[in-house]
Amino acid sequence: MLSGSAVVAFNTDGQAVQNSSSQYAAPYLSGSNGLGFGNPGVPGPDRTTYLTSGANPDTASATVTFSGLQWYVGLLWGSIDTYNTLSLYDGTTLVGFVTGSDVLTSPNGDQGVNGTLYVNINSTLGFDSIVATSNGIYAFEFDNVAYSTPEPSTVLISLVGGSFLALYGIRKRRAAV
Repeated sequence: MLSGSAVVAFNTDGQAVQNSSSQYAAPYLSGSNGLGFGNPGVPGPDRTTYLTSGANPDTASATVTFSGLQWYVGLLWGSIDTYNTLSLYDGTTLVGFVTGSDVLTSPNGDQGVNGTLYVNINSTLGFDSIVATSNGIYAFEFDNVAYSTPEPSTVLISLVGGSFLALYGIRKRRAAV
């Protein structure tokens, strides 16, 4: 379920790119992960525009800001390295992060089939932005970002449950007086 819109911003040498360079490499498509990326079923580098954090270890980043709180984000993460980090924020508060080491046992920047994965992140805390950074000499590359809020019924159950707890607390205080 897509919820609202998203805006992408870059810091330093982060950018939307195509192909590869000495600093970034297109996510590698194989099997069914190529559907919707311009070359379905054909293994090889992503031929569409993708996002890169840039490679300046102090300031490079790519930020996706959502119009509301999200609890899920998925993305095609290319050439996964130990020094790639995806941070989730609610405003300026860090609510969680995922590193390349969390995604692969031995992340080494492989630019082929073993270095690109579609990563699904479910959070117990809402977030309104994700920030991709790399503290190495190479960038964090990603494409095909998907995101969603909880289903409306989940929010309703949470709100109704909260109301019952609030009513129980009020009733208990009145009984004690």
